[in-house]
Parts: sequence; structure tokens; C-alpha cells
Amino acid sequence: FSQLDIYLATYPDRMHHLDLGLYKYQVIYTQEMLKNICGQAAVDKLDERLATIPRFPGLKIFKHGLKNIKLFTANKYRSMMKVFLFVIEGLIIKYSTEQNSKKQDDTLVDVYYRWNKIYSRSGLKLPKLHNWVYHIINSIEEFGAINGFTTETYEFLHKDYVKIPYRSSNKREAIGQIINTVSIFLKSFFNNIHLYFKNHLFYRFKSNQL
Repeated sequence: FSQLDIYLATYPDRMHHLDLGLYKYQVIYTQEMLKNICGQAAVDKLDERLATIPRFPGLKIFKHGLKNIKLFTANKYRSMMKVFLFVIEGLIIKYSTEQNSKKQDDTLVDVYYRWNKIYSRSGLKLPKLHNWVYHIINSIEEFGAINGFTTETYEFLHKDYVKIPYRSSNKREAIGQIINTVSIFLKSFFNNIHLYFKNHLFYRFKSNQL
């Protein structure tokens, strides 16, 4: 047991390590830092900026800002990090009364540009960060790209086949109701697939005859 390497025995899960782990720590840290330096007004402005980002292909809409951050999915965190650099820029300059506010703002923006450094004061004591910094490269070399090792697919399945059917039940003897709901959904799904291929093959067969 003393020779067991836990980092080889368990492969880092991208979703829980990065999307729901380090990204989440980073955003919460930024909120607390802005509140300490500038007050609640800067945090509210951050929410406002995030909520007013216009629609654009490939980006999520955050109409409530970070107020419902506990409900964010991994996909939402990834989308948020695409725009967060622009959301935080200038907040410290606008709301801080300190003389070095410009320098602080530039530092925060640079931190998001190289976001790992936001945890430097922790001495890498955060397990997820330690694993990401020191062991992720070895894991990739040993097992391949991390995109193939994520539990996000199964989280979606759990949501579609457990959480949503449970919410639609009356919460009494819910397992039977969940099974019934999922069965109806799967029957409808496979019937649609059957009809699609049946019609597709039929028209293809007719066109070949002509």
C-alpha cells in the first residue's frame, strides 16, 4: 500500500477539477476580493455586466449574473470564463479609492489571463490545484487527452433520467414513477428513430428504382 501512487490510480476528471473546481474557486475569490477592496457596489456591477452581455453564438446568457452560481453547470462555467476577463476589467479603478487602483486592476486582469496564479498564496495546498499543476501532464502522457476522461456525459444522463423525472413525480414512491416516465420517453425516442430510418430507407429504395 505504501507504494500506491494515488495520482496514477485516479485520473483527474476535467469537469470536477477544472470547470466545477478551479473555475468556481477563482470566481468566488474574485467576488470576495472585490468586496474587500471596493465594497458591495463593485460586486453588484460585476453581476450587472455579466447579465447585460448580448447574445452571441457559442456563449451562454447570464441574465441573473452570479446570483444563482450554485446552480451553474460545467458548461456555464466554461462559457463564463470566456467573457469574465472583460467583465472584471476596470471595476477596481471605478470603485476603489486607493491610489494604486490602476495597478490592482491590471493585476487582477493579468491574473485572469494567467488564472492559475490566483492561487499562488495558497502554496498549492488546494488538492485540485496541486493535482492540476503537478500531475495533469503525467496523466495526459499516460492516458491521453483529458476530454476523454470527464463525467460530464453521465451528469447529463443523471439529470435527464433521474432529476427531471423525479421533479415531475409527486415525490411519493418516486422510483416507480421515474421508471415509468423514462420508459415512455425511451419508447417515444426509439419510435421516432424507427420512423426516421424506415422513411429514409423507403425513399432511398424508391429513388434507386427510378
